[in-house]
Amino acid sequence: MILRELERANLEPRALGRDDYPTELPLREVLMLARHCSGGVILGFEQILVKAGVTKRETSQSRIIKSPIPFPTPWNHLEAGILFSLGIPLLSFQGRRYRRRRL
Repeated sequence: MILRELERANLEPRALGRDDYPTELPLREVLMLARHCSGGVILGFEQILVKAGVTKRETSQSRIIKSPIPFPTPWNHLEAGILFSLGIPLLSFQGRRYRRRRL
C-alpha cells in the first residue's frame, strides 16, 4: 500500500538489501543512498516480539514483562538518524505490521 502511494506520487522507492546491495559497510551504504534521496520513509513495523523478560534488569526500575512488547529493527533508528542529520524530510511509521484481511 505504501509503495503504491509512493509510485502514484512519482517517487522512486529504494531499499537497502532489496534494490541496493552493499559490498562492504551497510551503514555507509545507507548514508550514500540517503544523500541521493529527496525524503525518507521509515517502516518501523514489528520485527521482534518479546513475550517474557525483564526491563531495566538489576536496577531500581526493573519490571517483569507482563504482556508482549513489539519492537522494530534497530536499523530504523539508524536510518532515521542519518536522514535527520542530512536535513532530509522524514516520515516514520511505527507499530504492528499491516496485515491485509481477506473477506
